[in-house]
Amino acid sequence: MNSARICAFVLVALLFAACPAQLHPQGQAKPKNPREEKPWQQAVVPAEVVKFGADLEGAASAHLKDWCSNYVRKELRDKPIEPKAVIGAVDRHYAAASDLARDAGIYLVYYLAYRDDEENQRMLSFRIRDIDRETYDITRELAMIHESELNRLASRNSSLTPAERIRRDEQEQKANSRLRELGDERQIKGTRMDFSRKKVNIYLKLMSYAYDRMKGTPPAVLDELK
Repeated sequence: MNSARICAFVLVALLFAACPAQLHPQGQAKPKNPREEKPWQQAVVPAEVVKFGADLEGAASAHLKDWCSNYVRKELRDKPIEPKAVIGAVDRHYAAASDLARDAGIYLVYYLAYRDDEENQRMLSFRIRDIDRETYDITRELAMIHESELNRLASRNSSLTPAERIRRDEQEQKANSRLRELGDERQIKGTRMDFSRKKVNIYLKLMSYAYDRMKGTPPAVLDELK
């Protein structure tokens, strides 16, 4: 294992040691005081770090891109990051290539995984916004039902028939049930969003450390990965 790979592995090992529960989508992290929560910020890395990944993608053969994309989908999506496993997978699959070519292949896997989690965040954000809109609409509907009931109670000449009361109760029960479903789904989506954001930052840091040792490497080195 060359120095660039060792450095990348040690970096993430330290990150996992600092917050192992927070980096697993179903881990039971210690509850936090909402006042202590800080708005999420994406890790800041030089633009060249991401550009080099894009250049590698542009230079990669269709076969290599397919292999990397399938690996990301099957082995990295919705899972904690394990740099040692990524290094081993590339080394085994492209054992005949040089260390530099395999390092570039590993970089490409990290870049595609970073892009995958960015897309995952985008889709989760869309769904969370849809959940919030539906929750708002149902909450307004329930408020109108309660307001209507209060107005009827205040009026001596207004009352519901038994059939109307049954329909109203069913409507209210259905709305409350849907609110519970939406609340549960939003909590799950929020947990996945938090997990995906952490992964994006780790991938950016991995690429940043690797780029310091690989800058100047021609993307055409990927031609060795056949």
